[in-house]
Amino acid sequence: MQEHDMTFSLIARDPQTGDFGAAVATGGPCAGGYVLHAMPGVGAIATQGLYTNTLYGPHGLRLLEAGAAADAVVAALTARDGGSAYRQLIVLDREGRSAGWTGAHNVGAMAHECATDLALAGNYLHSAALIPAMRDAFRTHTGSLVERLLAALAASRAVGGDSRGEWSAAVRVVSMDRAPLDLRVDYDAAPITRLHEIHTQVQQADFQRFLRSIPVPNAPDRAGEFT
Repeated sequence: MQEHDMTFSLIARDPQTGDFGAAVATGGPCAGGYVLHAMPGVGAIATQGLYTNTLYGPHGLRLLEAGAAADAVVAALTARDGGSAYRQLIVLDREGRSAGWTGAHNVGAMAHECATDLALAGNYLHSAALIPAMRDAFRTHTGSLVERLLAALAASRAVGGDSRGEWSAAVRVVSMDRAPLDLRVDYDAAPITRLHEIHTQVQQADFQRFLRSIPVPNAPDRAGEFT
């Protein structure tokens, strides 16, 4: 994001399905298109910071696809970036290994946290308690992967979120067996609330029927719900 458009995000892997998910909210517009990157069967990346390096997304996914582990991807991306001190990055690979980077020249309360199947990061935050709150909400929620990601974003509001308030939010889930989910609120006074509302609409029966009818990596010729 641009200067002082700081961000909090998380990336996760469902160990039962192998699906990858990512979610983000920020005090500036259009977070989803810049921050979240994921490829089914490969991994997930969130790239942010004082001066976001959006190249980390496609370059990192190529490394993951070639078999690199999460920590090797973080090391490779930051080593060849002369501005890495201004970046924040979390990476999750196909085995559920995670790694992160928070450059020293980011501002405000900032942290990243990495665990098996989960990584979180944030900077310019109102409270250092935000990352643990998001992590706990994600882990304790019993719904689907996208519902757990949304729960984590919602938990951020209880501890202040971005120090300027949030103006955009997004959630993305990719799967080998199901259509991708890519929901974005690019500018709104209550983007996390709007994101929940969009997700509610996506769950409507007609749209779910459509999603079950389109090609996915494990069924690339699908053209109908039962093909």
